[in-house]
Amino acid sequence: MRRSTLAYASIVIVGLVAAAGAGAYWLQQYDSQKLRYISDQTDKTAVLAKGVETAFATIYQNIRTLSMLPSIRTIDRHGTNLSDEAKTTIQQVYNNLADNVAVSEVYILPANFNPEAIDPDTGHHEAPALAFDELITGSESASSGVADSGPVIPPEHDFDGIPDQAGIPQVEIEEYRLLKKQIDWYKQTTPLPLRSRASPSRSSPDRR
Repeated sequence: MRRSTLAYASIVIVGLVAAAGAGAYWLQQYDSQKLRYISDQTDKTAVLAKGVETAFATIYQNIRTLSMLPSIRTIDRHGTNLSDEAKTTIQQVYNNLADNVAVSEVYILPANFNPEAIDPDTGHHEAPALAFDELITGSESASSGVADSGPVIPPEHDFDGIPDQAGIPQVEIEEYRLLKKQIDWYKQTTPLPLRSRASPSRSSPDRR
């Protein structure tokens, strides 16, 4: 009886030792896989962070180039004094920016831009002086602030949106409101007075 008890006890002890060994092995494997996963994800995050940093640097450099152009610094409210050469220069900067970063549009607008206000020259709500968006619309550079730049609609319908080729209304007001917030932020954080600012509009899921 005693031998049987010892035999059973030995089996139990061997089983516990084996279980402990297996548990230690799998715990070691788990820790190893965990460290490998963390290392892989850290490397991927570093690559992603570098891409984001490069994108922001590209946006900054191109927008800074635009803001320093003499034609931009002397542009009138509706861009009517912008020469063809100046438009071509801006278009090429926009093309270069859009080729490298997911930027859909480049707006040129005054420092006191307010889309909620009525432009006395057009009778419609204020719009950017110029909008460069050829790569997403297929159209040439457009002046959004001039009265004859689009269909004639009543001012109260300015925010309804003009349908694109697919019949989807392209509502710009939310973009314009964000642009005003951005300008207000510049005024609060930039010590130098602003005359005009070229500002990018990031692509959203519907490309606007």
